[in-house]
This record gives sequence, C-alpha cells and structure tokens, in this order.
Amino acid sequence: MKKNVMMRLSALLLVAVLLTTCVISGTFAKYVTTGAAGDEARVAKWGVTVTVTGDEAFGTKYDDAIEAEGTKVISANGDNVLAPGTNGTLGSVTISGAPEVRVSVAVDLTITLTGWEIRLNDTDGDDDIDEDDDAEFYCPLVISDGTTTLNGTDYDSAAAFKAAIETLVDSAAAEVAANISLARSVTLTWAWSFTGNDVKDTALGDLTTAPTIAAAWTASVTQVD
Repeated sequence: MKKNVMMRLSALLLVAVLLTTCVISGTFAKYVTTGAAGDEARVAKWGVTVTVTGDEAFGTKYDDAIEAEGTKVISANGDNVLAPGTNGTLGSVTISGAPEVRVSVAVDLTITLTGWEIRLNDTDGDDDIDEDDDAEFYCPLVISDGTTTLNGTDYDSAAAFKAAIETLVDSAAAEVAANISLARSVTLTWAWSFTGNDVKDTALGDLTTAPTIAAAWTASVTQVD
C-alpha cells in the first residue's frame, strides 16, 4: 500500500516538473530576427486647364458699336466676312495649373492668307486691269497681341505677313518642371480700319474671288517621358 502511494507521488511530481519546464522555457530570452516594411502613395496631381478660342474670330455680320442700333456689315450667303470698319478677336490660348510632373507645353498658330493681291495699273495698255498686269500684295488688316501691332500694309507678300503674325505666338515647345505654374496666355485681335486706302480697299472688294484669312490654333500640355 505504501509502495503504491509513493509511485503515485512520483508520477505526480514528474507531471509537475514537465509542466513547469514548459512554462519556464517560454519565458527565457532567445534570438529573434524580424523585418517589416510599409508605404503609401497617391496619384500625382495633374490639374491642367487649356482653353483655346478662335471659332468665332470672324462673323457673318457686324453691329455698329458707335451708333445706338444697326448692322453695318452682313453677309449675303452666310459666309464669314471682313470689311473696312470691322474688327474682332483672332483667337486666344490660356493655360493654367501646376502639375506634379514635368511637362512639355506647346502653343501653335497657323495663318493662311489667300488672294490678297490687287492690280491697279494697266501694264499692257488694253485699258483693262487683268492677269497680265502687275499684282500687288495688299492686306489692310492690323493684328495685335496688346503689345506688338502688325499692319498688313507694311508687308510685300502674304508669306511675310503670315510669318510675322505667327511669330506673335511663341510656338516653341517648352519643358516645365514639376510643381511650377503654367500660367500662360496669349490673345490676338484683328481690325480693318476705315482710315485706310479707299482705292485699294475697294479693289479688294471688287475681286472676283474674295481674299480670305484663316487662323488655326492648337495648344497642348504633355507629361515628359
């Protein structure tokens, strides 16, 4: 009987020792190596606004701004027209924003002048001004960006006047660093004064094929690769 009691006590003591060993082994120091990483990002802001006007550079009619009422020029067939005493805005480009990326900014204006040639002399002596007579480039339009004013009568060719007008708009693409304001704006106006050369103005109006002017604007802001 006494022997059984001793055996039971020995078994219980062994179990207690094992349990204690498990608990103690979890509290002693040990080598541990760990690593962790984390990050967060948002999309870089763009926020660029490009506004281009020019669709209404010319009109089918022009109201008199001096008199109280009245229309002083109106097209007979719905075409946009020009005449002495008319004026308007040739177009404009406004760019704004400060994108968080490097960008390339480009603005371009293309002018087309067609038929601005008159003949006021009779070189062949047939009493009729015709294709054989000397042609003279004559464009009485005045173009301005608010600082520089170009008068078409100062140029001897359509190509020269076209180049001068287009030069008013800096068409060279420019790179702009991130977070830099893109505040850029250009506006061109046009006018045909009453105080021009009546004879030459009339000659333009009498041409069988009416002279024309066209303006095409483009502007873009593109992230640099």
